[in-house]
Amino acid sequence: MEERKVVAEFQNVVKEYTTKKGATVALNGVNLSIKENEFICVVGPSGCGKSTMLNMLAGLFPPTSGQVIFDGKPVEGTGVERGVVFQQYALFPWLTVRKNIEFGLKQKRIVVDGKKSRLSKEEINSIIDKYLNLVQLKDFATAYPKQLSGGMKQRVAIARAYAVNPSILLLDEPFGALDAQTRTQLQSELIETWEKEKKTCFFITHDIDEAVILATRIVIMSARPGRIKEIVDVDIPHPRTQATKMTEEYQKIKNYVWSQVYEEYLEVRK
Repeated sequence: MEERKVVAEFQNVVKEYTTKKGATVALNGVNLSIKENEFICVVGPSGCGKSTMLNMLAGLFPPTSGQVIFDGKPVEGTGVERGVVFQQYALFPWLTVRKNIEFGLKQKRIVVDGKKSRLSKEEINSIIDKYLNLVQLKDFATAYPKQLSGGMKQRVAIARAYAVNPSILLLDEPFGALDAQTRTQLQSELIETWEKEKKTCFFITHDIDEAVILATRIVIMSARPGRIKEIVDVDIPHPRTQATKMTEEYQKIKNYVWSQVYEEYLEVRK
């Protein structure tokens, strides 16, 4: 079997925050390799540094020590090759669904005959149509964010992130603010999208069920200061559906991950 390319790495990463009460260590010695086409889910108690990891990989701030590597180079600032979807609905309220997806595509450059060039209008429209169909929003292309439900807004955010063809998609609890039914529906849609696109994903969640149904590997974080306690392979075959949650294999992995996370919750309460 061909060895998959390493897309991103955390190399002995430490992150400290300075507050009025002094220094707080959010992460302490994190090492992780993320390979092409993986779906990594990160779980752990609040304050263990899950979102800090994602924000450093996104280039929103640097580590205190160690290195965050993307495509063989240290991360320095943001870039379209790292698409980000946050829990908040980060859409432009004055733009339609179609225009929101178009925004990143108009900034994107492609290499043609050794020269960087913008996408043509026809190419942009073709890509937008593809992802509107993929997230089932083609009938809402001319709607504005205020006219959409929370779940529909997150579909737009996911479509916008996918459209620029990033090397990795970073998702920080994107379904955390949604009701249970909508959350389950979007999980199913994200699974289907990943099965079609095989995009490398780095997904932060508090929901163990969500992690097991989505992930190829689950990273379990310790209580603060955050370290990687364990990495669990999720060898459940695809395609996965909500019915997968009823299988013995799924329940076994879920129970094990929960037991490990619960130990860390107990540490927080001490």
